[in-house]
Amino acid sequence: MSHVPAASSAVRPRRVFTDRRGGRSASPYESFNLGGHVGDDPSSVTANRQRLAREIGVPEERLVWMTQVHGTGVAIVEDAEENPVADVDALVTATPGLVLCVLVADCVPVLLADPVAGVVAAVHAGREGVRRGIVPAALAAMTRLGARPKDVEALLGPAVCGADYEVPPAMQAGG
Repeated sequence: MSHVPAASSAVRPRRVFTDRRGGRSASPYESFNLGGHVGDDPSSVTANRQRLAREIGVPEERLVWMTQVHGTGVAIVEDAEENPVADVDALVTATPGLVLCVLVADCVPVLLADPVAGVVAAVHAGREGVRRGIVPAALAAMTRLGARPKDVEALLGPAVCGADYEVPPAMQAGG
């Protein structure tokens, strides 16, 4: 999981990546699982999300999650009313205090920020989404909110590597 809170022109955005340590989830989700869609005990996921909010110093209701689908859908969010935001792979906001969250396992979290314009994005960049243009789509949405590409900073989060990831034969063959 990674997230980036919305920035204002006076404050640099804070970008945070979590790992699996220190949460409440039992095996096989151990321990700091933030994904409510993988079969973990919902009360454990809730406790882990509450801990995340406490640790970063924001109210839990300011965390904005998405239902990721390995596509190119981008949502511009102004509040946390629709939570999770359905069927997107990127969240973009210029609203200070919102915390945009992205969940990853073998995909890459991409956190984008224009600290001058106060526009941020959290992107779920899987193989298929990258191929289809999720990162340029998120940048386009940021631009609509006033970001300038020359001011956008990108931070790539931890991701799977070739030594630790089994690639199916059909994918190896280019299929």
